[in-house]
Amino acid sequence: MKKLFIFLFLMPYVRVALAQKSFEGEITYRHFGFDDTKKDTVDGGNYKVLFAKNAIKIEILTEKGEVFQEQLVYLDSLKEIIIDHRNKNYWVAWDGRSSKKSPDLSPWGMNKAEMIHQKQKIAGHQTDIKRLTNTNKTLNYGFIDLNIAGDLCYRLPPQVEKNLFLTGLLFSDNKIVLGISIVSGRAPHPREDYQAIRIEAKEIPSSEFTIPKDYKIKVMKKPAFMQ
Repeated sequence: MKKLFIFLFLMPYVRVALAQKSFEGEITYRHFGFDDTKKDTVDGGNYKVLFAKNAIKIEILTEKGEVFQEQLVYLDSLKEIIIDHRNKNYWVAWDGRSSKKSPDLSPWGMNKAEMIHQKQKIAGHQTDIKRLTNTNKTLNYGFIDLNIAGDLCYRLPPQVEKNLFLTGLLFSDNKIVLGISIVSGRAPHPREDYQAIRIEAKEIPSSEFTIPKDYKIKVMKKPAFMQ
């Protein structure tokens, strides 16, 4: 009887612990908003994100589905590497160990966030919507809605959460964002949407985060916040 009582007492805490386990797997996002005349000159707007235990990889895809650029974020060493497959080179985009101050990386300068009373189901997951706006009315940009999956958790080191622009669009309070709606009201693209179309939970091998041996490093000028 005593063992049963202890088990029932601990169950809520076990559920919380399981719910907070970081997601591991890959999510493919589709971009909606460009017209049919856009050619395969830069990218098609679609991208795939690989969530591993200690690293994140973002694959930027062409309209043909080919990977032309990758962003590798190493959570343990606090580095972001950009790989350019077309030119066969790579560079360090961010080094958390050498950054002396945190920049303002609010997505598109949006400085106000609030949850709105709407929910949306995306790729089988219920999401809550956080709206980002700017209190500076002279910008007249519009707003950004983030669809946050409450059941998909991914914990980031504080240095990564505060210093990388991409984290403001992929994560919110250690939850994964499955949809982004950018509403500007301006031509030629007054609205653009990015939405998860495929979610697969699986183990991501460390080989996904290696740089091809024949690629050359490209020395880039450090931004002000890395000086």
